[in-house]
Amino acid sequence: MDRLFPAPAVDRRVPVVAQVVCDVVREHGYAEVRQVPGDQLAVLRKEIRSLIRQQTGHPAQTLAHDDLLLVVCDPDQPLPAARPERPWVVTWTAWDLG
Repeated sequence: MDRLFPAPAVDRRVPVVAQVVCDVVREHGYAEVRQVPGDQLAVLRKEIRSLIRQQTGHPAQTLAHDDLLLVVCDPDQPLPAARPERPWVVTWTAWDLG
């Protein structure tokens, strides 16, 4: 059904957020992206997976639930222990390029 409608315009934040997420995943193996608009989710997932493969040579898995996007690069590696500052969390709205 979605193919019957025109694709939404890609937000200018997509490449910026994707690169930030890629950097976080390279460091921690895992990232969360919060508050992603639904119409940008598919293009952001694709961009993140592409960047991670280009920059690390490894595939990444993305999982979406509502406005939360989870990104894991190497599922065989243990996830980092939870820390108060949670450096693997990226918030979409923090990258307002207004």
